[in-house]
Amino acid sequence: MLKNQLAYLPDLSDLRPDANIDDAIVGEPGESDPVEEERLRTILRKHRTIFLDEGNALPPPVRGVVCDLEVGDAKPISMRSRRIPADLLSKVYELLKRLLKLV
Repeated sequence: MLKNQLAYLPDLSDLRPDANIDDAIVGEPGESDPVEEERLRTILRKHRTIFLDEGNALPPPVRGVVCDLEVGDAKPISMRSRRIPADLLSKVYELLKRLLKLV
């Protein structure tokens, strides 16, 4: 998992398109048997609302940013990451998006 890590994702207009689980690539070609693959597809169908329709039924995007700032010779500040309160997430997202446009 990406706990305590941030990731930047482009803006997506539709965060809940239906994933076509039948077209998802499951198992290893030539190695997994059809029974295992169908069992996995059954699990994926049951939880289909957490997948986006992006090629291989990717999980939905996380909200966050990876930001690599050039600080020259300055010593980086070492701080533990901390959670952002839910009511501030959209504001932080917009601020980081604007910051990245300046780079």
